[in-house]
Amino acid sequence: MWSIALSYGSESLDRFLNSWLLQLESPNSEDPIRLYSYILNPTDDVQACEALRAWDRPVRVVTSDDDLESRLRASCSGADFDVDVLPAPIE
Repeated sequence: MWSIALSYGSESLDRFLNSWLLQLESPNSEDPIRLYSYILNPTDDVQACEALRAWDRPVRVVTSDDDLESRLRASCSGADFDVDVLPAPIE
């Protein structure tokens, strides 16, 4: 399962994590998810849904936001994802 960090740590940490996760897990440079490794705002639920749909495969969302799963379930119809709520990392 592929992974993405959304509202997990600070915005800068999530951007750094996703810059690696979204590039390394894409099969080639033309995979639509690659764009999000550069532009994704990890606190923007609309962009998060776009990225989850662009991936078009099961995705693991890592977050420290207890409310994120319900917001994504309401907004991201058609996206295949699971949400793991973990303690925020110490930065």
